[in-house]
This record gives sequence, C-alpha cells and structure tokens, in this order.
Amino acid sequence: MFPPTHRGVPAGDTVTIQAAGSNRHTARYVVYSHEALGSRTARFRWETTDSTVATIGPTGLMRARRPGRVIVRATFQGITGSTEVEVWRPIASLRILPTDTTIQVDDTVEVRAAAVDGAGATLPDARLQLTPRDFRVMRTVAHDVQGGVVTGRYRAVGPGSTVIDAHTTNRRVGLRIVVRR
Repeated sequence: MFPPTHRGVPAGDTVTIQAAGSNRHTARYVVYSHEALGSRTARFRWETTDSTVATIGPTGLMRARRPGRVIVRATFQGITGSTEVEVWRPIASLRILPTDTTIQVDDTVEVRAAAVDGAGATLPDARLQLTPRDFRVMRTVAHDVQGGVVTGRYRAVGPGSTVIDAHTTNRRVGLRIVVRR
C-alpha cells in the first residue's frame, strides 16, 4: 500500500499529477506536481474516486471541479499508487497591500497578500508567494505566512522601479514600487 500524500488545489484549477514506475520489481508512487511528464504518463491508467470533485485525463492532467477530497490513482502493469488531493474553495482574487508606492534607497516596505474566495474570505491553504521582479532594486529581508496571509519585508537596494508579484499557480497581481536615491 502506498501512503497517501495530502495535497491541495483550488477548485477550477488544473494540475498535473505525476506517476513513476517501470515494472513489478521497482517502487511505484504517485506524487503531486505542477510539472508535466508529457506522453510518458500515457502508460498509466488514471482514475479519481469522485469525478464531481476532480477528474483526471490519460496524461495525468487533473481538473479540480468543486471543494472536497479525492483519491487519485495511477495503475501501471497491475500495480497501483495513489495520493489524496484536497480541492479548496476557488480563488476569486488576490489582494496585495500597500498600493503602488515610492520609497528611498535603504528604506524597507512591508507587503501583505492573500488569496480570497468569492465572499472575500481569506483562503488559508492557497499556495501564495511574493516575489520581487528586479533584485537590483528590491531584496527580500523577511517572509512569513500566517492564516493564509503572506507577509514580506523588502529593502530598496538601488534606484529604479520594480514590481512585487503576489502569485499562485495561475493568478498574479503586482505592486509597483519606485525607489529614489
């Protein structure tokens, strides 16, 4: 038996589930991934335990349909591996604060971001990241995640303009920061 791996994805998103295995004498496993294996996964037979929660195609591309839990199975030469996937409420939008701003070289700015559902509630399990686009202008000083809110502290290291992106797998919002001498 393969140990289940608890993973999650927002409803409405698609992800690629990877499977590996070559014959009955080697270890088989199923893992969650955003990287496609392409046609190599066509050798596996894919299924989910509840097609109302998630469906999966012949190459391992899974579509999260509605919130819930589902077991994804891949079978190869009679050997089956599985993983548990939790489908979360869909992300309606990303919020980032402060608004676009101007600071001086050597100043710091704190940026907070959250993924929210249609009712405006923070989604605590969303895999949200903050990333500055130009490290010649801004550098990360600290990073923290609590209750679904990502907080980053950034230091201006040179004059110019950059964007700090708040992003998930398929959504992105940016905060423009101008740094003056």
